[in-house]
Amino acid sequence: MLYFWLVTLLIKCILVSIVPLTADENYYWVWSQNLALSYFDHPPFVAWLFKLGDFLPEIMLKWPAVIFGHFSFLIWFYFLENIGFNDQQRKRWFILSLLAPLVGMASLILTPDLPILFFYSMAIFSFERALKTEKLFFYILFGLSIGLGFTAKYHIVLILPCLFFYLLMQQELKKVSWKYVAISFIFAIMGAFPVIYWNYQNEWASFRFQLQHGLGNKNWKPMWPLDYLITILLFIFPAYWTVFIKAIIKNQQKLLIYLSLPIFIFFLISSFRAKVEGNWSQLAFLPTLSLVAFYDDKLWRQRSFIIFWGLSLMMLVFIWRQPRFANCPEKLCEPNRYENVIDIEKKYRPFYASSYQMASFLWFRNKRPAYKLYDMSRTDFYDTFPESKPLTNEFYLVKHNETEIPSWVKEQGYQSIIIKNIDEDLLLMRFYR
Repeated sequence: MLYFWLVTLLIKCILVSIVPLTADENYYWVWSQNLALSYFDHPPFVAWLFKLGDFLPEIMLKWPAVIFGHFSFLIWFYFLENIGFNDQQRKRWFILSLLAPLVGMASLILTPDLPILFFYSMAIFSFERALKTEKLFFYILFGLSIGLGFTAKYHIVLILPCLFFYLLMQQELKKVSWKYVAISFIFAIMGAFPVIYWNYQNEWASFRFQLQHGLGNKNWKPMWPLDYLITILLFIFPAYWTVFIKAIIKNQQKLLIYLSLPIFIFFLISSFRAKVEGNWSQLAFLPTLSLVAFYDDKLWRQRSFIIFWGLSLMMLVFIWRQPRFANCPEKLCEPNRYENVIDIEKKYRPFYASSYQMASFLWFRNKRPAYKLYDMSRTDFYDTFPESKPLTNEFYLVKHNETEIPSWVKEQGYQSIIIKNIDEDLLLMRFYR
């Protein structure tokens, strides 16, 4: 097992060395150049991981994060042994998890999803060990894992009600060493302190943004719940839904059921209030794949899963290694989306981008600060920079056709002309007064 773990780690390091950063990765890299206790959009751990790569050659930029994230699989592998999985079932789980998009592929891309998988794995491992051994060490480890997981992504708190209901419904509360629970809580607060303190200093801005983003939207669309269900069906893989349902009915691996099903239900309910992204349910996928691996003995299902997601990963790597294809969907080809803006940013100064994706891409590629125009697109980290609002009588902007110019630009007396169309969607504009 350790040999296979090391080989797959080497393959991951090679893959991340040959593909460009995604749009969000560029953004988090910019965070790492402006270190803080936390940020408006997300907690800070992803930036801290990126910072470790600054001391390495650029092709190895993501290696520390990939190595860190790959330990999640090792932790989970031992956890499965502790709850009764045999070697064949654990190997099956490992292969499925390495290719599953929200687990294996997520461990290749340095977003908040990567560190939360590690702390989630550590929290579940220490929870099970704390119940079995009643040792203080595992209560401390559990609390610290929850706290540090909170500095990775706020979703870590979802496992707390899941674990509580497991203890309550399975009559396991008597196994809890309550004298240690307060110590767990103290270590959780210590781990989460950077995020809590930053929010306290900034009027709880990040907490309020995430609550609004995840639970409130005035323009709700009836298709959102269906979109969520279809996305989850695809990510788990259609052939495995019957196995997952079988696992729930048999009710043998109860802890895994309580760690997966409630999270899917929570976000399905949330989709009736706001648009829910598939990766928000990420924490449910490790236990879901575990249940699948525990019950599935059909080779055709395993092979179809491996072939489908293996080919998908190969295709993604191929596309990201190429210049942008004509008519390529923007999300699929986002690492190369703004190649044609690099020289423009160098020539037309002062320059502003219309989105955090464009600004971050240019900052990373040109290795000098590039700013999004203040209050353009959604509110994000760039709106905290004083430099995002020009002080000169002239500036240049590259914008998407449908992106609106902020009202303050006209209020400050700027007029505009279109210099040229960069492509079918991007315009270069000059503003002057």
